Amino acid sequence: MLAFYISMLETEQERDKMTEIYEEHRHALLKYALKITRHNQAMAEDAVHNAFISIIKDKEKYFHLDSRDFRFSSVIIVKNKCIE
Repeated sequence: MLAFYISMLETEQERDKMTEIYEEHRHALLKYALKITRHNQAMAEDAVHNAFISIIKDKEKYFHLDSRDFRFSSVIIVKNKCIE
């Protein structure tokens, strides 16, 4: 499903950037989400998925961040998505 949202990005450069970000951070974010959801795999995957959708929707804010700052910001987003 995330591939659908990535495909909606305007340029190939944006799609490549989002794919790179997703591949670099998804495992760490899933691990974090699993801790928050008390190892509920489905809830954790949904939280990470929804976090990346939020990031795509506000891409101008996140695409320019370096890896460390992106991770910090995305962990906050995942935490909020787990709470929702």
